[in-house]
Amino acid sequence: MLRRYAVAAVALLVVASIALAEEFTAVITKVEGNKVSFRKVEFGKGKKGEKGDEMTLDARGAKVVSAKFNMRTRRSRPARR
Repeated sequence: MLRRYAVAAVALLVVASIALAEEFTAVITKVEGNKVSFRKVEFGKGKKGEKGDEMTLDARGAKVVSAKFNMRTRRSRPARR
């Protein structure tokens, strides 16, 4: 009986952690050392790239992708540096 509760608790923690994880699109505005300032961008029905408030987070271990989006082909390609 105790094993059943333990398995249920572990399953609940796994599902809750997946549900609380957040992935979003943002525009980076400033980089200072390990800090990155950005604005979240929302897309979807009725939203045309609306930008949110500026936020600053610690960037250690962050993945940053630089890409250009082509509206004609609806594809993104890596941006040149």
